[in-house]
Amino acid sequence: MNIYEQYLAADDKSAFLAAKRASMEPSVYELYVAGLHTEQQRMRREAYPSFADQFDLMYHGGYDAWKVAIDAVKAKYPKPTE
Repeated sequence: MNIYEQYLAADDKSAFLAAKRASMEPSVYELYVAGLHTEQQRMRREAYPSFADQFDLMYHGGYDAWKVAIDAVKAKYPKPTE
């Protein structure tokens, strides 16, 4: 389980990050948060449909259908917040 998956599994994400902050030096915590963002971006990138599939969805389903597909990925992999 990578660090972002640990973050996603936490029930209280704010408390999870507060505990991490308390257990680390500030510079190490900054690197940890940067790693969270990197993993979140990687997982979103892998989950998004290919550009060809996105354009096909826009052409056949319209903007609203495309937006639903993209929003589903964004909801599955939210940005880490402090």
